[in-house]
Amino acid sequence: MSFMNTIREAYSKNKGPGVRKANTWLHTLTGFFLGWIFYLIFFTGTFSFYREEMMLWAWPESHLSTAAEVQDFSSIGSYLDTYAQDSPQWSIMMPSDRSPITKVRYYDEGERPSKHGGHNVTIDSATGEQIDSRDSRLMSKMVQAHYMLFGMGKHLGLTVVGIITMVMFVALISGVIIHRKIFKDFFTFRPKRGQMSWQDMHNVTGVVALPYHFVFIFSGLLLTVFLLNPWGIQGAMEGDEKAFRELNGGKMGLTIPDMPLNPVTRLPVTEGTSAVLNSIHSQWNERQDGKIAMIMFSNPGTPKQQIVIRGERNNDLASGAKAPSWSFNAEGELVKATQPAPPPSSIIAFKNILEQAHQQLYAGPIARAIYFLGGLLGCIMIATGSIMWVQKREKRKRNAAPTKSVLRAKFLNVATIVGLPASMLIAFWANRIIPAGLDMRMNLELFTWYGAWVAMFIHAYYVGSDKAWRQQTQLIVLLSISLAIYNIFIQYPLLGIGSGFTWLQVPLMIKLIDISFIAIAAVALYCLKFMPKKEREVQLEETVNA
Repeated sequence: MSFMNTIREAYSKNKGPGVRKANTWLHTLTGFFLGWIFYLIFFTGTFSFYREEMMLWAWPESHLSTAAEVQDFSSIGSYLDTYAQDSPQWSIMMPSDRSPITKVRYYDEGERPSKHGGHNVTIDSATGEQIDSRDSRLMSKMVQAHYMLFGMGKHLGLTVVGIITMVMFVALISGVIIHRKIFKDFFTFRPKRGQMSWQDMHNVTGVVALPYHFVFIFSGLLLTVFLLNPWGIQGAMEGDEKAFRELNGGKMGLTIPDMPLNPVTRLPVTEGTSAVLNSIHSQWNERQDGKIAMIMFSNPGTPKQQIVIRGERNNDLASGAKAPSWSFNAEGELVKATQPAPPPSSIIAFKNILEQAHQQLYAGPIARAIYFLGGLLGCIMIATGSIMWVQKREKRKRNAAPTKSVLRAKFLNVATIVGLPASMLIAFWANRIIPAGLDMRMNLELFTWYGAWVAMFIHAYYVGSDKAWRQQTQLIVLLSISLAIYNIFIQYPLLGIGSGFTWLQVPLMIKLIDISFIAIAAVALYCLKFMPKKEREVQLEETVNA
């Protein structure tokens, strides 16, 4: 088989004494077999730094809801009492600095509450009125692909990604070892030199963002460590994961029997949902700094009712950046208060810091922008490594037919490096043009993304990699620039939102996302200058038959 030939080739060319030769073989093989999945994980992970902003972008009907906090809960309470009175759970996600809208989720009678179930309602934070927003979870599914890939359950997906992350860490370490002049590579770039240019770009992007790569790959591995190695908990805690969480400060925090000053002490549950919500709002503003993050009702309107108020996450990474919470019973009495617990040991503190650095739940705009840039450099590092692997083997056999491994790698490079972003842009267009009230529109968005990416693989296979590079990059240019034009000039008049040039009134982050599409088109146009214009006259079928 050609893949086995690739293994033998890499080993034979780097066998012999020396640590560098052994790691060259290891680095080549880990990158060759999993480089395309590395790229998917890095690309979607980079995208996820702005998941809240992209989720808001996916709901254009809510772009003019810019209030910093809910002013009046009466409309929200009336809505829940009218449309969700038999629901087993309500949750109200309050506006934040990153997303100025209020989101309400409730479930049908008898439905089990889950993260991705129920009905989602978007509320204008200034008026408390419902916004007829489209049903879209496209962005959350794109983020899920970062840590679960596709078509897998949570447990299996996390396990598979954990194993891949371990291999990625091996590839990173071996890549550092084989660098003889790692500091010189930081300043070396030779443009328009073919394979040397790809080598330099691979080295520069790897060295410049090396601390980023180490932190994020290692912390990603830590997030799955107990899935990959559960025997420690089983041995020390007899498999009791709940006891293990409590030992590490609890899932939510440390229970405090009598906090010195509770922001909310008692709720008027007999006066209705609107009175409860407005009471929470007024008491909180009088006694507590910061904002409410979420209010959740379990078994609302029944003797088993429980109300939980959760504050914003703190910035203490060592404690896990957890949030304080307060729980009330059916009579409106405070029965439990939790606050983030300090880490029980320096080892747990170190683990918490790395995990929170990976998840970026605490990060401000500047930190998020820096990490986003580091993620892009990681994508370029992986992409240039995959391209360089192909170019090296084509250079060795310039006058001979390329092997099946090289041809497969070429079309996989195209369909992954440019095909993935092209398919995501097609899915963004689907978000805009699929009617808001259409049944199953959420699934149609997802099927559009999956189908578009499969189409990129098929296209690259049948037209040849050189043509596919140009055509799929041209598609990125067309999709990006047209999406920016549509978002800025067309979509708001079509939706009947705002007056005048409405785009100027939307939040700054929405403007930056739309402008970024123009930047993507410009980068893609620049890349077209360096792409081959003629297909090498060797087809996959000829090589297979040979």
